[in-house]
Amino acid sequence: MRILLFVLGFLATLTLADAQRSPSIIGPFQLTVSADHAVVQSGQHIWVRVLMKNISNGNVDCSETYSNGINLQFRFIIHGPDGNVIAKKQVPHPELEDAASFTPCTLAQNQSTEAEDNLINRRFDMSTPGEYTIQVERGISANEKDGFVKSNKITINVTQ
Repeated sequence: MRILLFVLGFLATLTLADAQRSPSIIGPFQLTVSADHAVVQSGQHIWVRVLMKNISNGNVDCSETYSNGINLQFRFIIHGPDGNVIAKKQVPHPELEDAASFTPCTLAQNQSTEAEDNLINRRFDMSTPGEYTIQVERGISANEKDGFVKSNKITINVTQ
């Protein structure tokens, strides 16, 4: 009996620790990421589109902040050919990063909005040939403790 209680307690602790490490991905909206081209040549622009759909009973903030071809309201998670997450490129003039355009937006119940295309290889080095996996996430609210909603994953093949 003690062993059973110990095992149950241990499993509950693991579950709680895992929940704290990865915030809920079920939220008031869904994200769907897509690209027009699954294969691109190295050096070509790589555009990614994000569809955001309100699945809640109320309104959802869908505001956009664009800088250098990327909607900063989304966090792009890109895995390179080696499987590791690619870091953002270093910006030669960080003072220009603040030059962003903000567009307020609210989605009513069951409404969708498609973000303008995002030029992701402007922010991430995707010049090495190989397979890249792209996923997008967005905070459920301005408070990161509320968690993030993650999109589906897509694959882009970069060729020489």
